[in-house]
Amino acid sequence: MDSPKTVFSCLSLLLALILCFSPTHSSNTIGKGYRLISIEESPDGGFIGYLQVKQKNKIYGSDITTLRLYVKHETDNRLRVHITDAKKQRWEVPYNLLPRDQPPPVGKAIGKSRKTPITVQEISGSELTFSYTTDPFSFAVKRRSNGQTLFNTSSSPNSGFGEMVFKDQYLEISTSLPKDASLYGLGENSQANGIKLVPNEPYTLYTEDVSAINLNTDLYGSHPVYMDLRNVGGKPYAHAVLLLNSNGMDVFYRGTSLTYKVIGGVFDFYFVAGPSPLDVVDQYTSLIGRPAPMPYWSLGFHQCRWGYRNLSVIEDVVDSYQKAKIPLDVIWNDDDHMDAKKDFTLSPISYPRAKLLNFLDRIHKMGMKYVVINDPGIGVNSSYGVYQRGMANDVFIKYEGKPFLAQVWPGAVHFPDFLNPKTVSWWGEEIRRFHELVPIDGLWIDMNEINATGVQAPIGFKTIATSALHYNGVREYDAHSIYGFSETVATHKGLLSIEGKRPFILSRSTFVGSG
Repeated sequence: MDSPKTVFSCLSLLLALILCFSPTHSSNTIGKGYRLISIEESPDGGFIGYLQVKQKNKIYGSDITTLRLYVKHETDNRLRVHITDAKKQRWEVPYNLLPRDQPPPVGKAIGKSRKTPITVQEISGSELTFSYTTDPFSFAVKRRSNGQTLFNTSSSPNSGFGEMVFKDQYLEISTSLPKDASLYGLGENSQANGIKLVPNEPYTLYTEDVSAINLNTDLYGSHPVYMDLRNVGGKPYAHAVLLLNSNGMDVFYRGTSLTYKVIGGVFDFYFVAGPSPLDVVDQYTSLIGRPAPMPYWSLGFHQCRWGYRNLSVIEDVVDSYQKAKIPLDVIWNDDDHMDAKKDFTLSPISYPRAKLLNFLDRIHKMGMKYVVINDPGIGVNSSYGVYQRGMANDVFIKYEGKPFLAQVWPGAVHFPDFLNPKTVSWWGEEIRRFHELVPIDGLWIDMNEINATGVQAPIGFKTIATSALHYNGVREYDAHSIYGFSETVATHKGLLSIEGKRPFILSRSTFVGSG
């Protein structure tokens, strides 16, 4: 096996070639697109088509020869367009992590070609229509009520983009847009011009520990969705487009077009019709999940900072609020309470348990709550119970068959693999054990992009090797941006199982479905 440094170098070169704002190759030289060779109705009411590459080349790897297209109106106001390899399963956001309908399995025999193209029939009351061209293949999504095109992948000499490209580690697709479209979303990133997308600015989605003080950079979360607001005939209309893909991507908005450049996975588009922004939010959250109910106390006033070096400091903070007659609902601890920065521990010197329990009893009687931080890195220490039980249950992300070794606050650490069901159970048990030690009221899960400080290479900067493996052989290359989300799901299950109350969780890294 290659060393982590070698792997980082190879992947860094790949991203340097692919994810750059001024690419060396135009999309026309990267790929010539696909042709539709057959289409048929599927048993679930959708349509399945097969696409064949028009002309192969080796730029960024070989083209996938045959693709499968799956189109379905899932509701009156939601359309799904799913494109993947026709012959074998590719990485997708796990369906058990973000529940949704699954397309028919890939690998079925290709049907006979239909010489006469058909337009996908609308389901009853459907507001979105899907149409396509066959050679080269392109598709368009239109609003039925006013006929306006919302998404159109058809390329032309004046469109500024080329045909669809689908390789193992490079996917590209574009849509034309009207000049007056106002786009919002594609987070999480820092832009000097605010939340509205600005033409010719780079939008990178790849979870990373970078301070928001840095402009034009990707941040902690990945949310490849945008809302498009338009004025049509004097009336406002809104719709949204989600590309459900966890791989690293750049999205290029040029004012009259938008291009996705993705380094893996599939094209899994969801279109929601609106027509108002509130309708869009309602339809979008009906897909990804409604916001979790929050405990009422979490809406109060919170106090948190790093540097409460011992219990007396945090006691003074609470007392100072009382003396100043400022209501305080929640007091937080950063890692100051831990023993040598290890998760689920207390410092016997700075935060002795007996004194901390007395403090918590006092503030709980006042109606206040207590939240502590927790990082995913588990310290490698043979006398540390959390580590011992983790090793015994085989819960850590692997590299070359062994738990991946990284460096964070405790020193050497391993990272839990939250795609593994055993890890979810182990994590919940560790939360229960800690709650018995300290009756916390919520958890702040931090540094879960994943953050690691012992790596210095572009795609591996402050994170773990993209060749590290999760449960069932899933590569970190594919699952990187859902790590924080998977930890959140496991943490929610753990907290909910303790008292059956609404959990409070603050996660630094988020993905579609968080919250």
